[in-house]
Amino acid sequence: GQKIDPSSDIFSLGIVFFQLLTGELPFKGDNLSSLLYEITQKRHPQLQDFGRKLPAAMDQITDKFLAKNPRERFKSAREVARTLGILAKRLEEIQAGRAAKEIATRREASRIEGRNR
Repeated sequence: GQKIDPSSDIFSLGIVFFQLLTGELPFKGDNLSSLLYEITQKRHPQLQDFGRKLPAAMDQITDKFLAKNPRERFKSAREVARTLGILAKRLEEIQAGRAAKEIATRREASRIEGRNR
């Protein structure tokens, strides 16, 4: 056992993040010993294993939350918030771009339909 520090909280937050995205816990065991073995020795499943269409960045973020080595995890809640904020902004930009493209496609289809009448 190692000393409990803020990286333990980051790991716990990663468990919640994983469960929010998949509806499942990343580690399971029939008893406490097997659960502790899973947590300390096994790698968590990838989000794509659950059939969800999520950006690859979500797997990268989950990997950083649940890294076995505490030095590889997010360093602080501030770093988590900054990373998730950047991801949210990028996803909004992608969604806005898709919406704009869909509107342009509909306008073009209406324009073509109007000429064919």
